[in-house]
Order: sequence, then C-alpha cells, then structure tokens
Amino acid sequence: MKWFRLAVLLPLFCAAAGATAITYTEQTTALGYLGGTQLEGAQVTVVLTGDTSTFTNSVGVFWNQGTATLGIAEISGTATFTDTMMEAFDVPTYHEAGIGDLDVPSNSRGKRP
Repeated sequence: MKWFRLAVLLPLFCAAAGATAITYTEQTTALGYLGGTQLEGAQVTVVLTGDTSTFTNSVGVFWNQGTATLGIAEISGTATFTDTMMEAFDVPTYHEAGIGDLDVPSNSRGKRP
C-alpha cells in the first residue's frame, strides 16, 4: 500500500518540462561607418531570441538558432536580420561565444553537422 501512495503522490510534485523563449545579448563598441553614418565609440547591441527546445550540443559546440536584431545607440530604431540561420554559440575549447551566422564559416567552429 505504501508504494501505491508514493505512485499516486509523486506525480503531484513533478514539474512539467517544456520549451521556453531564451534571449542572448552581445554588446560591443563600434568604430567605423554604417552607410553614411560615422560610428565612433557607438554602443552596438545584438540580441538573439531562440527557444530552449532548439538548443543543440555537438562535440563540445553549443548553439541555438533564432531571430536576431541589431541596435546602435547613435541610430534610432533596430534592424532585424532576415537570415534564418542566425545562432548564439559557445565553443569552450576555443574560449569563443557570441552571435553569428551559420552561413558564414568560422575557422575555429568549422561546419555544422
């Protein structure tokens, strides 16, 4: 009878697993030009919104695809990348992490399987 009570009560204390949105943010200071606008010490922010259900790990390379936006402090508004292959990545072996484009190969990350 004890096992029966445990079997009935245990599911009441278990949380349901589910996917949820996750946001990755990368910031840097820019120097150069964007179109005709000079950027000198401009705060640049790239934000990628992904989903925890699409998080992937392959041979020590972690990544998550999503939609990325770009904001520059000196320019009002944000831009959304139309490329569907944007990713947040982490490569602990090479001490690399950031937001990038899967279509643009990186020497250290190589091609994805």
